[in-house]
Amino acid sequence: MLKKGGIIFKKYKIYIQIAVSFIILVIIFNKIDTKAVLTMILKIDLFILLLILFISFLKFMSQALNWMFYLDITHFPTSKCLPLQVAVEGDNTGDQAGVNPPLQGGVGGDFMSDKAMLKRSQNNFATVIKTHFIGLALRFFIPGGHATFGKALYLNKDKKETVYSIIVEKFFIIWIIFFFAIWSLFLLTNVRNALVHTAPVGNALVHSVESIVPIDSYGILLTFISQYPIFTLLIALFISFIPLIFPLIFMNNTFKKNYYKALPKIMISQILFEILTFVQYFILLQFFSNTTFSFYQVSICISLILVANTIPLTFSGLGLREIASALLLPIIGIPVEVAVGVSLIIFLFNAVIPALPGIYFIATHNKK
Repeated sequence: MLKKGGIIFKKYKIYIQIAVSFIILVIIFNKIDTKAVLTMILKIDLFILLLILFISFLKFMSQALNWMFYLDITHFPTSKCLPLQVAVEGDNTGDQAGVNPPLQGGVGGDFMSDKAMLKRSQNNFATVIKTHFIGLALRFFIPGGHATFGKALYLNKDKKETVYSIIVEKFFIIWIIFFFAIWSLFLLTNVRNALVHTAPVGNALVHSVESIVPIDSYGILLTFISQYPIFTLLIALFISFIPLIFPLIFMNNTFKKNYYKALPKIMISQILFEILTFVQYFILLQFFSNTTFSFYQVSICISLILVANTIPLTFSGLGLREIASALLLPIIGIPVEVAVGVSLIIFLFNAVIPALPGIYFIATHNKK
């Protein structure tokens, strides 16, 4: 019976997640001034919109570069990452169909000209960008993370190796969230007092959440953290060094060598990605709120809010992220309406818009 229930849940998981997100959003908007949220969003400055969009572009490029690094880890340099159509038909550089020619002589063709190499390089980078967009679309429309593996079908590459690349990608996406979250917990002081004295005051939304998850339940956790900081520090250090241990789980020696070579670039790119997210929140919160707060305070709160992205209960974290924003951002004086509105704007720019090109690439992909 339990097995049958599990099969039914998996089959209708996306619909259940959409329903949960919808219910949560309905509860939220029934508890806050919905008209104020919509008015706030519509009053956003065009320059701010363009700035947020530009930062989203920088975030996309950092992750696209990492996707290229992940492909390189599995001993498949992006110089071999050809589109399927090119792999079947050849690229007019003297190579046999589906075979990458050597740079000089040998089977497959003569010396490749600089122009031909440039053309191949452009095709390769375009493939990386396209498959990354496809991954974003799959991740958005089929929540839970497993759909991302579908982008392996759009690369002329051993599917097993591509799966390894995607596993590494998913690991770092989750790792960076918990890396910042645990260090935020360690650095955060007097959090329990802030939550107890600030969150419930005049806030019907927080009271509704507390009826489901009492504040004392996470107050106990925060009290433990404040009394035993060494324990939190040890967890933070462990999470920080997990990327050094991760390849020992399933990688062969060749993969490990490539992994450790790419690791510094990957970690820098992931940290930059997360910081750019903090910058987006900070810009929007500054624009919509008259409260004085620092970038450090916003970063601490957002680090904890983004943990909602790792909980596969709702559609792309929609709903859970807004509840977390409504609970944590008021600590630094942000009105609940502003917290929820900014969270929805960030969702639009970081999840919805990046998924649109992926839909186009999936729809127009040559299935030959």
